[in-house]
Amino acid sequence: MAGRNDFKLLNLYSMMMFKKMIGNGKYIDLEDIKKQRFGFYFLILQLTTGKTSFDELEQMIIDTEYSKVIRNEKNNDFGIDAVYIDDYDRKIILYNFKFRENFKDGGKQSPILDSTKFINMCLNNGYDDITDSSLKSKTLIKKISDIINSDEVYNI
Repeated sequence: MAGRNDFKLLNLYSMMMFKKMIGNGKYIDLEDIKKQRFGFYFLILQLTTGKTSFDELEQMIIDTEYSKVIRNEKNNDFGIDAVYIDDYDRKIILYNFKFRENFKDGGKQSPILDSTKFINMCLNNGYDDITDSSLKSKTLIKKISDIINSDEVYNI
C-alpha cells in the first residue's frame, strides 16, 4: 500500500512532468493541483505505454477539463480520460484517472461506473449522435468500434 511519502513523491513527479511536457509559460496562473493532475496524466501514460514524445502522449488524452484548459477545446470524455491504441501488440488501453488532492491513509477506490458510457458507445457503434464539440472522443470511439467490429483480435 502506498504511504504518505509515496503520495508526496507522486505529486513531485507529476509537477515535474507538467513542466517538462507543457511548461509553465502561459499556465503560470494555473493552480498547482491542476498542474499536478495534468502532469500525472503524462507520467502514467509514459510509464504504461513506453512512449516519451509529447505529441504521442498528448494525443492520447481526451479528458474534458484538460481539453478545455490546455487545448482550449470542448470535448466530452464520456468517462474516459485517455486512450492508447497499440496496433502492433493489438491492445487498447482505456484510462480513467483518479488523481487525489489529499493523502488518505487506507483509502479505497469506489467502482468506476462513468467509464461504461464510453465503452457502451464503442461496443454499440453509438458515435453517430456525438456532436462536433466532442470530435476527439468521437474519433477514438469510432476507431475502437471499427476495431471491435473487424476481424482483428485486440485486447481491451
